[in-house]
Amino acid sequence: MDILFIGNSYTGNLRKPFDDFMAAVAPGSHLAYRTSGGWTLTRHLADPAVAEAIESHAWDSIVLQEQSRLPTFDTNSAMYRQHRESLRQLVARIRAVGAAPVLYQTWGRRDGDSGAPKRSPDFDAMQAHLTRAYADAAHETGATIIPVGEVWQAVRHADIELGRNLHANDGSHASEKGSYLLAATFLRALVGIDPASCPAPSCLTAAERTTINNALDTILPPL
Repeated sequence: MDILFIGNSYTGNLRKPFDDFMAAVAPGSHLAYRTSGGWTLTRHLADPAVAEAIESHAWDSIVLQEQSRLPTFDTNSAMYRQHRESLRQLVARIRAVGAAPVLYQTWGRRDGDSGAPKRSPDFDAMQAHLTRAYADAAHETGATIIPVGEVWQAVRHADIELGRNLHANDGSHASEKGSYLLAATFLRALVGIDPASCPAPSCLTAAERTTINNALDTILPPL
């Protein structure tokens, strides 16, 4: 598979474990990443290098990841409307080159959004906004969702300690364990391969890996 990822450091968290999975299960795949820290889809839309990347190769799929807070904003706010317009335009560009548009649903922050304590006071509240926003965008554009945030939430509900340890120390990015969850979700949802069939990562105990695999079974349709 040939896949282009457009996002920021949250996509950067995915890169190594997903590259490792793909090297094992689909050698010869071409994976490319545009992951400048903090970038929004609006900034990617305005970048000629991103347009060139989209048009430079016969991609099977192009994955879009929005900045982690923007989809949680009030839907009537100017920043939310700009986020959705940029996403629509990028999906149109992706379809124009014959690739499949894919939306990378991100996860809530470990302790909620400190910048919006009333709207997103905790993980579950923030995740509810993310889940709704990506579902609305997928319905509008016909893009596929990779429901990483929902898998993350299922793990938190099954094992709160593991769920908290999916986050890095900053409470925002993915830890090594969290990065495995990202890659495992993409492997199953986008590539159609069960990560349980791949070698186990050293960062997870057998019980933790089982919890993640069970969450994948809960959120994603069977293979």
